[in-house]
Amino acid sequence: MIGENHTVTLNNEGLHIDGVKLEKGNVFVVNERGKIEVFNQQAALIFIQEKVGGMRGNIKVYQDGAEVQGIRSINISAHVDDVTTHTIEYITGCTKKK
Repeated sequence: MIGENHTVTLNNEGLHIDGVKLEKGNVFVVNERGKIEVFNQQAALIFIQEKVGGMRGNIKVYQDGAEVQGIRSINISAHVDDVTTHTIEYITGCTKKK
C-alpha cells in the first residue's frame, strides 16, 4: 500500500506514481507527511523495519536489488563522508533465494 491520495498508473509507458515515472532500480518511500520521494539511482542496501506492536517488528533487507533471506541480525555502520559497511549474521539453512 502506498498511502492515501496518491495516483498510481501503469500503461505502455511504464509505472507512474503521482506523475513520476519509475525506472528499473528506482527506490521510492512515503515520508511521514505522506509525500512520495523517488530516488533515481540504484540502492546498494535497503533496510526496512515494519511498524508493529510489541518489541519485535519484521525486517526486510535488499542488497544489490535482491531480497536477502535467512537474516538473524544485521549491523549497519553509516557515516557522513564515509562508505557504508554492514555485517549480516545468517540462520543456517535459511538462506535460499526467492
